[in-house]
Amino acid sequence: MPKNHKPLRRSVLRLTDLEDRLAPAIFNIPAGDIAALRSAITTSNINNESDVINLAAGATYTFADVADPLDGGNALPTVKTDTNNVANTLTINGNGATLTRSTAAGTPFFRFLREDLSAALVPPPTLNVSGINFSNGLIDSTTSLMGGAIFLHGGNLSLTDCTFTGNQAPNGGAIGSDQLSTTPRPLNVTRGTFTQNSATGTSGNGAGGAIYNLSSSVLGIADSTFSGNTSTAEGGAVRVQTSSTTTTITGSTFTNNTANGGNGGGAIFIQGQTIAANLTVTGNTSGNGGAGLWNQGGPLSLTNSTFTNNQSTGSTSSGGGIFSQGTTTISGTNISNNTSGGGGGGLWVQGNSNETLTLTDSTVANNFANGATSSGGGIFAQINFSMTNVTVTGNRASNGGGIAYAIGGNQASLLNSTVTDNRVFFALASGGGVRVQGSNFQMGNTIVAGNFFEATVTSGTGPDIGGTVASLGYNLIGNGSGTTVTGTTTGNQVGTTGAPIDPKLAPLQMNGGRTPTRLPLAGSPVINAGDPSFASPPGPSNDERGSGYARVQFGRVDIGAAEAQVGRVAAVVVNGGALQRSRVTDLTITFSSVVTLPANPASAFTLINTTAQPNVAVNLSVDLSGSTPTQTVAKLSWSGPVTEGGGSLIDGNYTLTILGSQITGEGGLQLDGNGDGTPGGDNVSTLYRLFGDVNGDKTVNITDLTAFRNAFGASSTDANYRQYFDFSGDGVINLTDLTQFRNRFGTILP
Repeated sequence: MPKNHKPLRRSVLRLTDLEDRLAPAIFNIPAGDIAALRSAITTSNINNESDVINLAAGATYTFADVADPLDGGNALPTVKTDTNNVANTLTINGNGATLTRSTAAGTPFFRFLREDLSAALVPPPTLNVSGINFSNGLIDSTTSLMGGAIFLHGGNLSLTDCTFTGNQAPNGGAIGSDQLSTTPRPLNVTRGTFTQNSATGTSGNGAGGAIYNLSSSVLGIADSTFSGNTSTAEGGAVRVQTSSTTTTITGSTFTNNTANGGNGGGAIFIQGQTIAANLTVTGNTSGNGGAGLWNQGGPLSLTNSTFTNNQSTGSTSSGGGIFSQGTTTISGTNISNNTSGGGGGGLWVQGNSNETLTLTDSTVANNFANGATSSGGGIFAQINFSMTNVTVTGNRASNGGGIAYAIGGNQASLLNSTVTDNRVFFALASGGGVRVQGSNFQMGNTIVAGNFFEATVTSGTGPDIGGTVASLGYNLIGNGSGTTVTGTTTGNQVGTTGAPIDPKLAPLQMNGGRTPTRLPLAGSPVINAGDPSFASPPGPSNDERGSGYARVQFGRVDIGAAEAQVGRVAAVVVNGGALQRSRVTDLTITFSSVVTLPANPASAFTLINTTAQPNVAVNLSVDLSGSTPTQTVAKLSWSGPVTEGGGSLIDGNYTLTILGSQITGEGGLQLDGNGDGTPGGDNVSTLYRLFGDVNGDKTVNITDLTAFRNAFGASSTDANYRQYFDFSGDGVINLTDLTQFRNRFGTILP
């Protein structure tokens, strides 16, 4: 063997040694062992490995002193880049444990965790924390520091299933982020719970009661809950102050948070681009506007959310629900029962000539701009805007009870929308429904009717619309007094003070979809009165309620946000969907929408035994208890001469007829029973019963015999009991049932 030859065995050992050295270090920390936890983090910073720390399940770790004095004090050593400039990854699994600051007198100020780079240009550490409850962290309120529980100064941070309660700091009561590097780094919070945290700073501090992001961190919040958090400045729950990143908030709830000062944002204040979806924002308070959400400058995208009962309390505060500066896109959102001291009880939006408000498939209802000269009870728009499939109802302001389109807007369109039952109270009020001061206000296929002046209005202008409208045709304006209509007037219906037009709309309620709407009633002048040339695209394919609610019925669009949907039969199901026809005890008819049945619901259906000669009608009973707010469900059962054995039909073929003339849908339209796209017509289907047929093949054969044999002798408490073989319904499958089965064996039903 050559002298320099190295045996294969030695090479394998070196690879094995390397694999062992790179294996993650795992630290299991006993309950309450502060020293072990601190030691584990210190080791993780110098061992150049990925590390995992497991806290004892459900344990409490109470801290009474500081381990790291940086940035106001930390109970644990700072998590940072490993000593060889390796990108340290530390995972802390809390397993439901609690980290808490001692309440004993003399306990110093500190948070729990701090993450940082070792130097400006080294690889960032990554900290993954899950299942920890952080409570009572405290940073001196006289400083300008941040993060009562966690401070992110450099690196990547992920928090999952963590709870933050009662933490305080000058900024970011629970979490503060001020990245040392300008490179965007993730700060992700998933399924977090933030309760009664506070940003307590003064003199320019006090932002973000729960979270404050002042840096290049890319904040992502998902499926989290924020309640009862407070700030002395902006952002009762969340404050983001960076224009270099995009903030994403999804599936989260913000309740009863308060911003006591600053610019506002009772729940959320974001300076920068924002993407938000599926939020519930309710009961939040701001002293200065945007009680639910304040968006400053960056584009805002908001979808499928609810903003209710938020309040901006300052006398000039604007945007009780939402305050937005810049391009704003909102869809599928309910903005209701919010209050502002200034304009925009529900929504206040401002922008320059290059920015636009786009509002679709949304409802703005019962908001109140309560200032003496406030405008826009529902919406104040000092920006170019496009509103489509929008309901604006029940709002109140001094001017523009529903919508105030202010000077500064250069182009606006209100399409396929409903503005009704809004009101104004200023003595010289303009626009009970809509006040137009901006330029080029276009309106088409839209209802503006039933809005009004309160008794305090002595010299008002335009109970429905105050100002000039460039009509696109096919609008209904209840009272055109004080309104100048230009453009295309074809199809417009315009009433007068002496003869206003009633659009005949149902009250605001959930009629399907994400938002409440006002449906046209029977005889409404808006049904099939929209633009006959309407097409999708370019128009919307659905009404405000979205998928399943087609924008055009019977070949012509309605005027307004909600299209009267013709009722149809969505499904007819025998025996709850079971294949067996050995016993047939019920039929379930599901309609495509809410329909109205006669006072005697059974009169809308016939079920005929066509095998009997002459044919015999079945006595029907109808149970509607399975109906939902969006669909009527009728369950049919029977009694009488063509039934037997505990409520089953007798053997034979049957025809079910659902009478279209007896059932009405939205707008009083008759059921489209036969599916030809026009009201009226019956829905006809067939079914049968044959005792012994367990698989629905219209015969009783060896397959059915095998199944009967397995059930024979069983009673109702036995696992092999099959009710469909119990002919007499006495709870036992016995000789009586066998006789009935034998009589039918070999039968094929035509």
